[in-house]
Amino acid sequence: MPARWLMPLAFLLLFPHLKPEYFTQFSMLNTAFTAARVLSFCALLFLCIYVRRRLSWMTAAVFFYLGWLSWSTLHNALPLSAVFATVVSTASMALLIDCFADDLPALIDAAMLLMELLHYGNIVTMLVFPDGLYQTMTTGNNWLLGYA
Repeated sequence: MPARWLMPLAFLLLFPHLKPEYFTQFSMLNTAFTAARVLSFCALLFLCIYVRRRLSWMTAAVFFYLGWLSWSTLHNALPLSAVFATVVSTASMALLIDCFADDLPALIDAAMLLMELLHYGNIVTMLVFPDGLYQTMTTGNNWLLGYA
């Protein structure tokens, strides 16, 4: 894959997994981010298996752990939706690190850019809405990234 595509690709694959807490207030955005997480996971799985043609033993260990977590949830008669987001995001992070193992600077640059944008967005919401974007019973004032 050309090096100039690595950072934007990593950014797009990482973005759904770092959802701002404010977006959970809107069911349509929350559903869109969940769908984007699943698409990101599928794209990463495709990249690792069909493009790179390998998975590291560490990624396999993470998948084993996530399978155990899912089995334990089902065994205790709990809904799988309780751990779905955790399983998909954790598996995606393992695949992302595995897929970009040879190009970690691109992955780190994408993660830094995304976190910087989220941080600046949170600062702007704190300045524009000093009393918070929304209120909750437990934490009071919340901004883009949640409670500050």
